[in-house]
Amino acid sequence: MTRNDKQQTKLWKRILTSNTGEVPRLRHDHSQADVRQDDQNGRALRVSKEKDTSKLVVEAAERLFRQIGFQKTTVADIARELHMSPANVYRFFAAKSEINEAVCMDLLGKIEAEARKNCGIPQYRYAKNTQFDRVRRSDTP
Repeated sequence: MTRNDKQQTKLWKRILTSNTGEVPRLRHDHSQADVRQDDQNGRALRVSKEKDTSKLVVEAAERLFRQIGFQKTTVADIARELHMSPANVYRFFAAKSEINEAVCMDLLGKIEAEARKNCGIPQYRYAKNTQFDRVRRSDTP
């Protein structure tokens, strides 16, 4: 093993232990059920990480929109704030307008939750309706 290989092995062990707290054991008996289960677990973990990353993008965008303003904030600014490339931000949102929409929906959700709490309206009453339906319903007399 070269020095580079040893460093890579150490790095992967550190990454894997930081996520789960234990070093995963290599399995030599891979049945189809095991492989399928591993694939499902990996997919669920990927989806979870994607949601976390998109939430981080929305939070950073909201912060920059407040500090700099919507017009002056670029996707590159948002990416720089998160220490990632603009291309990575575009993996989650196709355009700056989609990021703005996500920020608005997040703020709307916070406002609705606060209004429900202040008015004493139970949250389960609106569980099956989307935010768009509630907005549309409030516009009609």
